[in-house]
Amino acid sequence: MRYMQSNYATVSLSVLSQVFHYSEVYISKMFKKNLNQSFSRILQSTRLHHAKRFLRTSNYTLEEIAHLVGYESADYLSRIFKKTYHITPSEFRKKNTA
Repeated sequence: MRYMQSNYATVSLSVLSQVFHYSEVYISKMFKKNLNQSFSRILQSTRLHHAKRFLRTSNYTLEEIAHLVGYESADYLSRIFKKTYHITPSEFRKKNTA
């Protein structure tokens, strides 16, 4: 989990498998068993948490933030951000900076 927190922008099941020498299936099952959430759900939550931090504390564009947290596009980050928090990243930034 610590590795994932430190490398959230680039981590994947494949990377974890190579780093820790366990199969992707085993790692996936361990996440679900021990944390009651899938690897992808935990990764998404971690990335969104960091995106919120960047929105609050930086002047990075949404495109830059998307890349910093591990997403390929600002559109995708925007969609999952709104789906999760029921507010767009732009609205979040306006409400949380001043």
